[in-house]
Amino acid sequence: MAWIGYDDSFDVPLLVTFDIVTEVFTSTPIPSAVCVTIAGAYQNKFVLSGHHRESHSMHIWVMEQVASESGKHCSCSEKYRLGIPPYAFVNFCIWGNEIVCCEKERKAGVEGKSKFHLKLFNLTARKWKEFPNISSAHDCCDGFSYGGSLVSLFNPQEILADLK
Repeated sequence: MAWIGYDDSFDVPLLVTFDIVTEVFTSTPIPSAVCVTIAGAYQNKFVLSGHHRESHSMHIWVMEQVASESGKHCSCSEKYRLGIPPYAFVNFCIWGNEIVCCEKERKAGVEGKSKFHLKLFNLTARKWKEFPNISSAHDCCDGFSYGGSLVSLFNPQEILADLK
């Protein structure tokens, strides 16, 4: 199980994980320059995604197990960086090989009448798919990622071997 949290001072975002096999909690610092909004699975790897408003970009990182002198830990490497519109845009879940996003329609001079449109970014093809007829007058950024099976940050066979 994994979720996004913060350190005691709320300055450093962390990926907090609980390994069901070993019943151990771990926390891994994640990039703080970007507002990480979702965690999920892509190509059987654990991924994080977020956006950086100042540079108008969406980032996707892959978490992988790394061996070091002090033991095994998680490492976060950026896989994708995509340009996004400079206005209200939220990526809110990973669905298969696509990032589901919500984009705010811009109408010059019209306050309070904005609509939000559904967009998908295909990670394999690196292309956007827009759904202009699917819209809402409300911010539809409450999504979640679901995986049909658990994606472990660590190799369970290695963990079991370490326990023996």
